[in-house]
Amino acid sequence: MEIYGIINIKNNSIYIGTSWDWIVGKKSHLYKLIKTNHPNNSLQNDFNIYGINCFKFFFIEEDGDDYFPEYRKVYWIKKFQKKHKMYNIHKKTFRKQINTY
Repeated sequence: MEIYGIINIKNNSIYIGTSWDWIVGKKSHLYKLIKTNHPNNSLQNDFNIYGINCFKFFFIEEDGDDYFPEYRKVYWIKKFQKKHKMYNIHKKTFRKQINTY
């Protein structure tokens, strides 16, 4: 499992994601954002405001734990949220996950 990020270089907000292939994850996010059909409303709204050139995708790590990839994802969210607004933290269930790990 690969962990990647999407950063909005205008407001420094970050989304952390996981995928078997982070390039495939990138293409999927871009497709949905361009079609204005992304499930993360905050990410979609900022994409609509700032445009494609203000978003950069970056590789974080390859996680060897394919059974529990959320552990590492939550680790990176906690690390980044110290200095960045996170697009990930919008659902109550995900907040519970962060507090659990």
